Amino acid sequence: MFEAMTSSPFFGLALTLICWWLAVRFQKKTGLLIFNPVLVTSVLVIAILLIFHIPLERYNTGADIIKMLLGPATAALALNIYRQRAILKRHFWPVVLSCFVGSLVSILLVQVLCRLFQAEASLLNSLLPKSVTTAIAVSIAEGTGGLSGLTAA
Repeated sequence: MFEAMTSSPFFGLALTLICWWLAVRFQKKTGLLIFNPVLVTSVLVIAILLIFHIPLERYNTGADIIKMLLGPATAALALNIYRQRAILKRHFWPVVLSCFVGSLVSILLVQVLCRLFQAEASLLNSLLPKSVTTAIAVSIAEGTGGLSGLTAA
């Protein structure tokens, strides 16, 4: 029965959603920002996969649905940016400059740290795109030989 349940394409999706629900409740109950729901969900999913010896491939079968929804979720965030366009127009250059500097610092810091710690090329290719949205970063990482799961995390 356990084998059939974990083989379902909805196993990864259900596990992630349950862990997310628990993580959100936990953060609300504690009120501590360190218990970020994304972090807690990741830790819970990894722990469950390790404790029950569930192969990552089985989890990814359903978790791919979540990856597919990253693009539309990013587009939905653009709606809030659109609603704030008057403020963004007033502060256009500070916004553009800060985005550029933030991305540049992120890219340079990843390069320096990966060279300092002699990281593999796949790790470098996974971390370099982190300065953009997750949906775009995952696609960039896959195209350059990075690990999409590491990029998403």
